[in-house]
Amino acid sequence: MQARYTMTDSAPSGGLGLLDLVVLIAMAVTAVAFAAGLHIQAGLPLLASIIAGAALYLVAAASYLFIARASQGSDAGHLDQLEGALEIIDSSLQRIDRVETDVARLDPKRIEQLASELESVHARIEGLRTDLQVETDNQRDRITKDLGMLEGLIKQLSHDLTGGAALGTSSATLTGAATMPEPGAPAAEREDEAAEDGEIVIDKEIETVIAAVADILDGGEDTETADTEQVVTVTEMVEVETVTVSEAAGPAPTTTVERGMIGTLQEAIEAGRVDLYVRPIVSLPTRKLRYYESVTRIRNAADELMLPSVYIQEAENAGMMPLIDNVLLVKSVQMLRRRRPDSKIKGVFCNISAQSLLDPDYFPELVVFLEENGGISDNLVFELRQPEIMGLTRGQLGALDTLGALGFNFSLDHIVDLDIDFIELSDRYFRFLKLDAPTFFEGMQEKGAPLPPPDMVRYLEGFGLQLIVDKVEDERAVARLVDAGVELAEGSLFGEPKQVTSDFLQELEAADTA
Repeated sequence: MQARYTMTDSAPSGGLGLLDLVVLIAMAVTAVAFAAGLHIQAGLPLLASIIAGAALYLVAAASYLFIARASQGSDAGHLDQLEGALEIIDSSLQRIDRVETDVARLDPKRIEQLASELESVHARIEGLRTDLQVETDNQRDRITKDLGMLEGLIKQLSHDLTGGAALGTSSATLTGAATMPEPGAPAAEREDEAAEDGEIVIDKEIETVIAAVADILDGGEDTETADTEQVVTVTEMVEVETVTVSEAAGPAPTTTVERGMIGTLQEAIEAGRVDLYVRPIVSLPTRKLRYYESVTRIRNAADELMLPSVYIQEAENAGMMPLIDNVLLVKSVQMLRRRRPDSKIKGVFCNISAQSLLDPDYFPELVVFLEENGGISDNLVFELRQPEIMGLTRGQLGALDTLGALGFNFSLDHIVDLDIDFIELSDRYFRFLKLDAPTFFEGMQEKGAPLPPPDMVRYLEGFGLQLIVDKVEDERAVARLVDAGVELAEGSLFGEPKQVTSDFLQELEAADTA
């Protein structure tokens, strides 16, 4: 680099250096020799030879000077760039030196102290996290205990209020059997007589019990002594309530048969005598098992099975369907979780009532449960009866949209009318329609089907709906279904309902393995 700077100094910008003069003199000598050769050897006139030599010299000199100056400019630019790069490198080296100096000045003991303090802070954070988890668990245990206590109080209160009548009966119904005022009596008289019969007293006592229970839940962080005092207070209120109802309400308006059935259902649910049964849904024509439909069978105190047709109506009237549906759903999910990922069984059809979808207490819990089990959404199909959903408003049908948004689909059962908006049905996440075999073969037109059976199957597929024909009981029906293009069927011909037991689940797993 020093040589480059020396060369530049020896040839200032705009002047000629020694090397340039030597090159120009050499070019002049060459031009003179060229002119002499033209005159002597070629015989050209002297003037023409001189002009040719001069032209040669001028061209050579101009070319050299142009190239030389361009080279000098390029070298200067490169030198400027190298100079800038050296300055940047020098600045970076200085910074590194300063950092090394600062690091060298740090006290190793101070570094160790900082590391120790960081470890201490981390340990405290972990301790706080553990304490928070323990406190959360304690709070959850307290709430669970209070809720269990509340459940017991409500059961006792319900039993005392109804005397074995239906759960969920309002206070107005309870007092309905007492002496009632004349229909034409003024409102003030009706209110006075209702108060005399104990109706207003019952409402106030119930409000007091609810307020006391709320105090128990709100006071979850208080001492155990305070909780005990509140429990005693609530128990005393329940006893007062029992006396008031027994004196004023009189006998419940429910019939003896209804009281017996509802009591049997309540007792069976509490005792765990609600069993899960499944019946096969097969593919045609191969008859391979593809789905199960899950249903409940309830056993009474004598361990006798009660079919749904015996208790469904009474359970719906008493508002007990969410309890029954919940048992059915939980056991169906448990069964699906025992299913192998590569199982030949695609899923389970789980019956659910519209009452459960509209229950303001049960439905939010249902949504949470399904969110926690979202991994089985492709394998769990909710089956609804058409008569139940026909009377629902668009707002109430929003419950279907909520479950559909979680990835769950629906099947429409007990169809009484085939004049349906199939587009809306598909938009509501319905993917299956279930018809019984007699209706499919003979009663389609009576129920408003737009097309005959074979065409109806293809028509439904256009809306993303698959037809399932149930109550198939003989081989002749199977042949007709295959001819009509039906791919899924259910009925006694393919198997009766089986109880889901541990042995059944083991057989199911073995069948999947085979």
